Amino acid sequence: MTDLGQELRKDVMSVKSKEMLAGCIGYFWPSDDGVINTEAEPERGYIRTFEDGTISLDTLNENLDKEHWYDNEDAQFPQAIAGATEHGGIALLNVFHRGANTAYGGTKASIHHYKARSAIIGMDFTTTRSTSITEGRVFFPSAARWAGIKTSEEIPTFDEDRRYTGFTLNVTQAPVQEVAVSEEITLFITSHWEFTGPEGQRTVRAPLEVGCRSTKPLHLGSHLGPLTRIQDLINLAFQSFTPASGGRVIMADDPTPAETPHLWNSNLMTTPAFAVNSKPSSVPLFSLSALGGVDSLPRWIQVCKEHPRSVGPIINHFRRGSLSPFSRILEVGAGIENWVNSHARTSSWAKDKTVTHALAKHIGDPFESWVGGDIEKWADIFWDSYNCTKHQPSYAPDPRDV
Repeated sequence: MTDLGQELRKDVMSVKSKEMLAGCIGYFWPSDDGVINTEAEPERGYIRTFEDGTISLDTLNENLDKEHWYDNEDAQFPQAIAGATEHGGIALLNVFHRGANTAYGGTKASIHHYKARSAIIGMDFTTTRSTSITEGRVFFPSAARWAGIKTSEEIPTFDEDRRYTGFTLNVTQAPVQEVAVSEEITLFITSHWEFTGPEGQRTVRAPLEVGCRSTKPLHLGSHLGPLTRIQDLINLAFQSFTPASGGRVIMADDPTPAETPHLWNSNLMTTPAFAVNSKPSSVPLFSLSALGGVDSLPRWIQVCKEHPRSVGPIINHFRRGSLSPFSRILEVGAGIENWVNSHARTSSWAKDKTVTHALAKHIGDPFESWVGGDIEKWADIFWDSYNCTKHQPSYAPDPRDV
């Protein structure tokens, strides 16, 4: 099959994914170890997606005499739930809820309830028995400029009077840039392209592609961690939650499938209801090249891992929404304290009369430009506001300072 044919088949799978997540019936097999066993007795049920992107599965409990998970007080959430639906195969991952309604007699059915944050859609259970993957990638339609990647080129044509007569659109995959995140995982960025529609109504997509590749089979969560941190960085650049438009995975058991399974993850692909600035800026505050290119990404991931209390205040509100001014002062102040104090033993810059002075002076001219003036004055105002908010119940800050 040609590359064009493969891309068209991918989009057909996208349509199937939307149909499946919109709601469908099927047979389902919960798995405690992530290994799919379709020879076991299935649970018949209905799957659908909530507005927040989480996936709900309700199945019938058709054998009340059988021992169930709720009979065991030490029972854990399933590691995976495989499903054979009217639209194809699916595996639910990152299961975070399980419940049951049991009815004896009468007209009510006994039900099992499951909720999950991730799904692999389009799995072929004849070739795949494990939900482990070796590659996961997601697409960001508006982030190619931030990454310095050109995903398409338009070449107009004119007549002798300089009137438009047409144009040529070239869409090609950008060179892959990759960097090791750990001994097991390599992060890469490139561009993805696909087009759909009849001859007179083509739709072309050429988003930024960000992916993780592992040297051995890993659970989906091992790939989602780095991808989520990169999305946090993109959110920070655009000062808005920037959802991924879709994703793909390579299954460990089936590295060359006829149709590449699609990835769904609510955290990556659904804009939170209370997210800050739901409409991103068209121009990012900074580019990837300003940070040092793709080589800077492992450092960002490491900072997020080692200093979550410092990084959290600048990235979390794009996912969870705004706080009150007082809560925001406390959150940011605690983050600054954590960052400066974590460097106090090893760096002389972290030793100043207050942590705000230390941070402002360490950053220097860029910080002075950002606050629009005297960094000493800013440091005094913020430190006083932070301490008074913590310790004085009647404190009322100057609105101009806040």
